[in-house]
Amino acid sequence: MSAGANAVPLLAIATGLATTPSLGVLAALAVAGAALVVALSLAMRGHPWLFPLLAVAAVPFRLPISADGRTVNLLIPLYVVVGAGTLAHVLPRVLGSEQRGRERWRPIALDWVLLAAVAVDAVQAKY
Repeated sequence: MSAGANAVPLLAIATGLATTPSLGVLAALAVAGAALVVALSLAMRGHPWLFPLLAVAAVPFRLPISADGRTVNLLIPLYVVVGAGTLAHVLPRVLGSEQRGRERWRPIALDWVLLAAVAVDAVQAKY
């Protein structure tokens, strides 16, 4: 028997194990992701300047996800930051714990950098 004949079943087993995570692994990842969003939203609630900083830092990172025989690069880190920022901004207003009479928010330099990064990413998406 040749070495090539033995390699084919091993390759099929290895690729099958590498592409199908178990339900427990998926559940653990979901719980870890939710915990990360909550932790980031609490940090952003105490330090509002973290949101634009983390958003700019997360823009260049993409995670390759294989599905249906092809690989796509998703902006999952940016989705986590945006979810945490949304939770930090909306939840206090929904619960009614937002402080009244706070001074009006004004954009800072980092907000303009974030706007520029989003604009560059939108232009890159055209290609």
